[in-house]
Amino acid sequence: MLVSDDQTIVVRSGTRLLAHAPASIAGQIEVRGLGIIAMPYVVDIPIALLVRLGGQVPRMPELEAQRIAGVDIPVLLLEPRQASAPLKVELALTHGILAA
Repeated sequence: MLVSDDQTIVVRSGTRLLAHAPASIAGQIEVRGLGIIAMPYVVDIPIALLVRLGGQVPRMPELEAQRIAGVDIPVLLLEPRQASAPLKVELALTHGILAA
């Protein structure tokens, strides 16, 4: 489900970071060549992973986290042009590979 496109508001709530779209673009995504499309969306979804695109991706990376507003968020480094990039994000989230 869509959280946000282009702009995302992030707020700290207790020990978590929550994300949602600004009201002006909630439920909308721009699809190049198609225009603005309405989509189902979620609000106040916990941020579980920070994905960095580009750079050298080690074969067996060390676990890394980035502290944002006092909350440690696991980091996944990916090569964005690989067809497997979205699957790697899904696997990291569903299998807890990056959990501390």
